[in-house]
Amino acid sequence: MNEAKKYTIEILGNEYVIHSDESQEHIIHATACVQRFLDDIVAHNTHIDPKKAAVLAALRMASHIVHLEDKLSHTESKGKALVNELEGILCNAC
Repeated sequence: MNEAKKYTIEILGNEYVIHSDESQEHIIHATACVQRFLDDIVAHNTHIDPKKAAVLAALRMASHIVHLEDKLSHTESKGKALVNELEGILCNAC
């Protein structure tokens, strides 16, 4: 595990100091992702409270994560089925 580093990021005009063992590139990418979600919410709700925008952004991100987990689970299931099918073919060939 890498040693935690200190990063200063800016989201919606506010600075935050975080400590993470992730790379700087990872932190920059994650920050940009959060900012994009928030920008989209604020663009459609110009008078929204920043806390509400943050909660809505978190819900959208969680929804994306759930979709990705579902896709991963489906892909893993298909992979296991293919392995079983190949094992059956190989066993029958012997």
